[in-house]
Amino acid sequence: MTGITYIKPHEGWLYLCVVIDLYSRRVVGWSAQSRMTTDLALQALLMAVWRRKPTDRVMVHSDQGSQFTSREWQTFLRQHDLEPGMSRRGNCHDNAIAESFFQLLKRERVRRRTYPPRDAARQDVFDYIEMFYNPKRKHTNNGMLSPVDFETRRQKLNEAGVYKSGGASTVISARRRTLSLYSAYFVTRYQALEDMWQRDAWYLNGIH
Repeated sequence: MTGITYIKPHEGWLYLCVVIDLYSRRVVGWSAQSRMTTDLALQALLMAVWRRKPTDRVMVHSDQGSQFTSREWQTFLRQHDLEPGMSRRGNCHDNAIAESFFQLLKRERVRRRTYPPRDAARQDVFDYIEMFYNPKRKHTNNGMLSPVDFETRRQKLNEAGVYKSGGASTVISARRRTLSLYSAYFVTRYQALEDMWQRDAWYLNGIH
């Protein structure tokens, strides 16, 4: 997922574009420039592609801004086997995760600082993303792990065969057993309620 926001140093506007991996909420690409052009978005996506080096087709979700509907953006996506996805017109909730990150950035860092030049703001954005948010900022979505720690843990579990499909995974088997128990419990509860409703119907109809 990608999105654009702005920061206001004394020198003038600084526009920030980020690319977030929804798997771990990690910011895998970002770019900060003085103008909100297609190049701003392309530089962020280029960083994400360079870091992740995807081997399968990946969807890149964005809003319908001119940067993401441009010919250069669409060409880059095709060249790197990326699939475009866009939010519905006028519906900001489709980009909620990107907007949530921008809100965190501004609440936890930008609004507590004063940036005379743009370079100071750009350096602070780097520090927040690369030195705090990715390696240290805990997320409830990640089980209270930072994006980096979450990916590291999942990688270790993958290597141990816990999350590999088709394997005899103890964790997955346990989850299936739990689901089966829940299913049996709710079936039993439903049958008990059905019997109670039947008895009430008999009583109301004078059948004792």
